[in-house]
Amino acid sequence: MNPPEAVLEAITSVTGVRPTSWRHVVAGHTHAEKWRAELADGRAVFVKAATEPSASAQVEREAAVLDAVAGPYMPTVYGAATVDGWAVLVLEDLTSAHWPPPYPDGGEALLESVKRVADTTPPPGLERRPEGRPFGTYWQRIADDPEPVLAHGRFSATWFEEAQPILHAAESAARLAGDDFLHDDVWHGNVCYAERGAVLIDWASAQVGDHRVDLAYALLSIRSTGATPPRVDFADEAAYAALLAGANAFQAAQPVDQSIKHESVLRAGWLHDLEFALEWACELLELPAPCRK
Repeated sequence: MNPPEAVLEAITSVTGVRPTSWRHVVAGHTHAEKWRAELADGRAVFVKAATEPSASAQVEREAAVLDAVAGPYMPTVYGAATVDGWAVLVLEDLTSAHWPPPYPDGGEALLESVKRVADTTPPPGLERRPEGRPFGTYWQRIADDPEPVLAHGRFSATWFEEAQPILHAAESAARLAGDDFLHDDVWHGNVCYAERGAVLIDWASAQVGDHRVDLAYALLSIRSTGATPPRVDFADEAAYAALLAGANAFQAAQPVDQSIKHESVLRAGWLHDLEFALEWACELLELPAPCRK
């Protein structure tokens, strides 16, 4: 797929140079299109562009976050523009970076970047995670309608009956609201290793909340590649392990929003991460390993 003329015009207005060649990139789960573009002055850039409303809104949200916050854990931004209904974001090209898996250092640099994110003052206007649990814990929601989750076969009804009260109680202790800057979508597909350290991409979901949410997802990302993460100071770790196990189990059994592309890949990712999150939670809570059907 070639970029429309409107996208080429946006790239030119942002960089001051017309693209001479490009390659369409298939990545991510939104309807935003992506290209790696070569510019006439020899530079290469990465481009996100969208006209579909939900994807366009995500591009604009990410552009606002990247414009407001600078850090080595963020991609360098050339700029953003809207031309003929196309929201366009132009970023540094990270193609030559190392993209896990595997994590070359066992995840040390990722955990350092997540700590730096948490230490950053959130930009104004970011959505905040709500206090409390207006919909209950994931494990309670699963108990209310267990069949769709049990149908995935990751654990038996007998195991679930024994483990659910313990997982629900543990998850209830995980605090989501807070005053920390969150990436809120940490997984290995959104991480690359550049010379300056671990860079997090895709900032459209950034929120204000408890930094342990990002830390938990970072640790799960490392675990889900088969690596043992470095030891970290993590208060209430079992609560967040139970949270992530419940979140992956619940999400994998729900209909996927129409704004999402590659539904089967996304669902497979949730189920993959579920196995590692369950192992983690069971280890910390001294639960028996899940029995499959």
